[in-house]
Amino acid sequence: MARPFWGINGYFNWWNLRSVGNLLVLKVSYPVLALTPFISQYRELSKFLHVYNNKITLVAFFGSLFLASANLLYDVFCPVIVKRFDSPNTTYKEMLDIKLRSIIAQPDDTFDASLEHCKRAYNRFSESSRVLGSVCAICYLLAVALFAYIFFDRVCVVIEGMIVG
Repeated sequence: MARPFWGINGYFNWWNLRSVGNLLVLKVSYPVLALTPFISQYRELSKFLHVYNNKITLVAFFGSLFLASANLLYDVFCPVIVKRFDSPNTTYKEMLDIKLRSIIAQPDDTFDASLEHCKRAYNRFSESSRVLGSVCAICYLLAVALFAYIFFDRVCVVIEGMIVG
């Protein structure tokens, strides 16, 4: 049986995207997205940054667009429990702390802080919003592919420069 694209047993879910979505360095895609058209208008600056090639500028723009879209989808639609806790075990630890405080303040409270409850809840949130999560994963994959193209192109330019020069 083929492995599904989205879900706990799939290639992607919010928990898988968490490691990328929580990286602050990727939030730079918003300014890059806004600056790319302006940088391409100034030939001296473009040549200094080695982005004077229209193809590279276009790929950088769309790579930033996909990265910004993926970050926006992650920031807006990824469940808070997945963003905040890195696993069901961390969630369980926090739930135990809440349970202890609850017992002191409300002795009759029947709050369920079991490990099984935390696992079920965390996994349910990890695979929620199947369509939006899949679009987010695809945007990240497209951004990686476009930036890999730029990297490969720049490596070829450097190697060509070493061979010719």
